[in-house]
Amino acid sequence: MKSLIYRALATEGLLSRARQRVARRGATVLLYHDIGDDAEPQEAWQVLRSADFRAQVAYLRQHYEIVDIDSAWAWLRGDLELPRPPVVLTFDDGLLGNYLHLLPLVRELQIPVLIYIATEHIESQQGFWFDRIANALRGSRAYQLDLTAWQLGTFKVDQAPGKARWAQIQAVLSATKGIDQAAHLLVAQAVEQQTGVSGKAGPLLPMTIEMLRALAAEPLVALGVHSHGHEVLTQLSPQQVRASLQACKDRLQQWTGREVRHMAYPSGFHCNTTREEVARMGFATATGTEQVVWHRDHDIMQIPRFAVGGYDSLSQFKVNIVGGLRRALGF
Repeated sequence: MKSLIYRALATEGLLSRARQRVARRGATVLLYHDIGDDAEPQEAWQVLRSADFRAQVAYLRQHYEIVDIDSAWAWLRGDLELPRPPVVLTFDDGLLGNYLHLLPLVRELQIPVLIYIATEHIESQQGFWFDRIANALRGSRAYQLDLTAWQLGTFKVDQAPGKARWAQIQAVLSATKGIDQAAHLLVAQAVEQQTGVSGKAGPLLPMTIEMLRALAAEPLVALGVHSHGHEVLTQLSPQQVRASLQACKDRLQQWTGREVRHMAYPSGFHCNTTREEVARMGFATATGTEQVVWHRDHDIMQIPRFAVGGYDSLSQFKVNIVGGLRRALGF
């Protein structure tokens, strides 16, 4: 039913009026995670097929100016003229597909991207707990998880792959985010033990330092800080927040020789204290996960972004990024 509604809303007449409102209101920032090969089965919301990304970029080029985040901010301030409203493409975490699939597309399509890197999994080559859980639950088997040892209850993951199955996996991830961070890896290990599947292999793997250097060598790629350990920053003290962000920034600049000026909050979690720390550290911008259009009066330390996932159809993508319609329908 939702797919039919999205197709109806994605008619050019409705979208044109919606885009005109966006042009008067602000810029659009998109949040991606990873790009995958078209021939590989899609097993995670974070991974977008290359063909789907191409189609989205083609649509954006028809109606927006794809620019870097500094240019979008200059346009919002009135310091830069653009023929059409700007859109910024950002990627979170630093996953393997950013090097294998995104980098060739950036070069071919000549599009600027901003990649926020969490450095710990690149340095250790051990996936973060959330990626290990998603990798362990991949495939087409049904699972019954018992996570009562952490007061999380039990979870059912159905056999049939797809969007509904991912929603069940997401329920496990969301519940785990709410507990003490020291237990996150223990939960991931329990999921791996109960499924009998290693979370250290699958679609969600970190790139290497050498791959990161290759990305940084591309002028169209900008790098940003996403913390060292992808911590929930609101659960940390100001000193811990500063230490994680500084560790990430120092490593990125040491590994690549590139200046790092932008930051994204892991999982979108931020508060007054974290924003103050980010501003105090001198970052030019910081992005979250609120899915609205970026206005000039937004705090530059909490720029909103529209999340884009691998299960979104092109019609859903077109409707979602103009803002308003999706929320009005309760989707």
